[in-house]
Amino acid sequence: MHKTLKNKRYEHLLSSAIVVLLFYAFLVSIELISHACKTLDTLYLSQIIEATSNPFITLFIGILATAVLQSSSITTSLAVALVASEVISIQQALPFVMGANIGTTVTCAFVALTHITTRSEYRKAVAASTTHGLFNMLTAAVVFPLNYFTRFLERLSSFFASVLFPSSFQDFSEWNITFKLVRPVAYWIVKKFEINRLGEFIIGIFLLIIILRALTFILKNFLFENQLKTIDKYLFGNKLKSLLSGLLITASLQSSSVTTSFLVPMVATQKVSLYNGFAFIIGCNIGTTLTALLAAVSKSDAAVSLAVAHLLFNLIGMLIFFPIKIFYDIPIYLANRIGVLTHKWRITGFLYLLLVYFIIPFLLILLSKI
Repeated sequence: MHKTLKNKRYEHLLSSAIVVLLFYAFLVSIELISHACKTLDTLYLSQIIEATSNPFITLFIGILATAVLQSSSITTSLAVALVASEVISIQQALPFVMGANIGTTVTCAFVALTHITTRSEYRKAVAASTTHGLFNMLTAAVVFPLNYFTRFLERLSSFFASVLFPSSFQDFSEWNITFKLVRPVAYWIVKKFEINRLGEFIIGIFLLIIILRALTFILKNFLFENQLKTIDKYLFGNKLKSLLSGLLITASLQSSSVTTSFLVPMVATQKVSLYNGFAFIIGCNIGTTLTALLAAVSKSDAAVSLAVAHLLFNLIGMLIFFPIKIFYDIPIYLANRIGVLTHKWRITGFLYLLLVYFIIPFLLILLSKI
């Protein structure tokens, strides 16, 4: 017994050490992307700027890119790197981040498809997955036009960023120890392996994807080990408990895709009600913003402002839908209607996935080019 406990302790220490190393590698990957973006050729720069010049199209680029990568943490971290390197402005990056919030819900939709053989479970699974997507779409439908005409989100994010991170608006190289530790390693990699600008960008993206996947895998096993029996009791007891659980677990895992996908089968098998599950989803949306904040804090005031804007976007969604019952019930009602259609015609859930995350965004982007 004593030996088993000792082994467990060593396993936890090893997991903690690996998480710290992966987090450091995550910051190095962000630095590689930022440095590559700063030195990209004019041709690459003009293409990126042109792609983000139309906020409506940028929103759908964010949806499509995140649906393909199945991780808003990756795409929002990339947006932070682009803003930090001054390739694009916060104004250009914000619609991309809003789109990423919608695109990340595609993983839930894929998980729902695994219940297709059991009609009743499939209906509930589709309802659970579409609740996440509908919530993010409705939030974007409110915030996107308001910010387009007033730029309120940019102003608010700049203000809160200056309050929360006052030092970041002075000189990063003087105060931020992460900045001092990360940049030399990133530059050493570039010089050691004689990597060109495009190669640096590709390696940075590749590292970012691998590291976030590894972090999610390790933390998921660490957090949920031997806890499955008590999850419903302690995580989904009521709306507030569900909200806080979603926030804390997603902040720890740095992946809302994982936590919300974990919710779908629980709703499908009636272990959790969709009513409390929706609160969990809202919490997940707030928790996932931690990755962008971590990526931005060693960069620039603009990068921090974008990360804060991402957080504010999700907080605004929470303030609209969580406290007011009539608004809270809207995504649940719409999701249940889609669930009913899915129960009648199973292809509905599949069509929803294809249309919302791939076909519509791709066609709109293509039409804008034409």
